[in-house]
Amino acid sequence: MNVIVPDNIAEASRLTPETALLDVAIGIYKRERWSMGRCAKIVGMSRLEFQNELGKREIPINYEVVDLEQDLETIRSLFPDAE
Repeated sequence: MNVIVPDNIAEASRLTPETALLDVAIGIYKRERWSMGRCAKIVGMSRLEFQNELGKREIPINYEVVDLEQDLETIRSLFPDAE
């Protein structure tokens, strides 16, 4: 898909192709359509860089209770003697 933004609008909003793509990726992430890793990849960022950008914009990480439970289960399987 190609999107054409008139120059006067792009200049007034300080919009570059890179920032436009980042804004689109963040919107997709916020709607929980794609993972953080996938969104980071399409904008050419590492997952950590993308996460930092979300933080700058005060956008919460998509992390639910089920994610925490899965992470705890993984930790328990990796370190069974830790409990």
